Amino acid sequence: MPADPSLTPTLEESPATDVEGQATFSRRRSQQTRKSPTSRGRRLAHWVSVSTIALLIAILAGFVLVRAGPLSTTTHTRPSLPRAANTYSWTQARGLHTLVHQIIRTPWGALYAATAQGIASSADNGGTWRALGQSFSRPGVAAWGVAAITGHVSGHGGDAVLATGADGFVYRLPREGARWTRATTRIGIYATAIYALPGGDVLAGSDGGIYRSTNGGRAWTQAARISGGAVAAFARDPATGALYAGLAGLPASLRVSADDGRSWRVPAGILPPPSVEALLALPGHVYAGVMGARQPVWTGVARGFASVGRGLSPDVHGMALAALDDNEGRGLLFLGSMGTGVYMAAYAAMPATASGKGGVSRGYGPWVPLGPTPGDGVVTALLAFPSAHGARPTLLAGTSEGVYRLRLPQNPAISAALG
Repeated sequence: MPADPSLTPTLEESPATDVEGQATFSRRRSQQTRKSPTSRGRRLAHWVSVSTIALLIAILAGFVLVRAGPLSTTTHTRPSLPRAANTYSWTQARGLHTLVHQIIRTPWGALYAATAQGIASSADNGGTWRALGQSFSRPGVAAWGVAAITGHVSGHGGDAVLATGADGFVYRLPREGARWTRATTRIGIYATAIYALPGGDVLAGSDGGIYRSTNGGRAWTQAARISGGAVAAFARDPATGALYAGLAGLPASLRVSADDGRSWRVPAGILPPPSVEALLALPGHVYAGVMGARQPVWTGVARGFASVGRGLSPDVHGMALAALDDNEGRGLLFLGSMGTGVYMAAYAAMPATASGKGGVSRGYGPWVPLGPTPGDGVVTALLAFPSAHGARPTLLAGTSEGVYRLRLPQNPAISAALG
């Protein structure tokens, strides 16, 4: 499809109990970032204990000590978006009315959500959800992350779903199974993130560090130790195979691995400020959603990161990221925030010669709100995917009140971005 002119860049210059551990990591996804007490904040308050509030205050106090500026080699450009973006409307999915931490789409087409009540699944592109499996952890312990592995890749007993629990364990459910089984190794006070590698191995993160499994998630070994924070997200750059781990509550907010997660280091150059809550990787570009910083979205690679937050107010927190990409350098980025809903920005490839510096390949438009806020605006998970047979693409938002769904219009700018 010919490129839309509106997307053509224009150059511009202590041990704790399981429940306490769950509340500790929940601090960033609850009332602590509210501008003022509200009824919605009070509905989230049961996830946060008094000790958690003290810990959060200490961490947020450390945020202001770290400042990062833009890369000197970065040029900002302005692909535009239709102002009608603020007219889009969300509909709430059926069967799920609790806090959602992550949503994934599996190689076999099913959708899974990690929630405060375990793992839920959807077979109709996110319109309806139901509880998945039996005996996930114990009542009151949330699922923080979810991943899917395929048997022909992993070689460890067929397709399966893996989940990290707020009790510090990883759980496994065969694709057609009925009952979750717990891994032999506890990886932390609370387990927070999980990611399936293309070769079949799996990564998991916790308040204790980064862990790796070579047997389909049944047993885990520590690959990197983390103290004073937690691993919030993983991402893999498809262009280079480099793996990134986003860290919550630590000044050095990223780790990178060049050997499939066996060893990790702090990347060189400027890093996103703390606290990294979400990661998204597109070929040659890694995006970080940041909470507690003036700029909530950053992008970069091993050379360093720069902010791409134009159009966002300082009180917007980057809690979730998603993208629709046309594989030709154009697309849309989506940002989920804490209390202010979802935002959208267009991006487009820019010839290296246009910057005069040879190292810039992508320009970004300003962020715009994507319709009225879904639910109460606390968006902690996003998933975007093109629908089959020419239907409109779908964006799912996981919130404190369940999943909301939006069908994106096929207007010229979005069509061009999607190819």
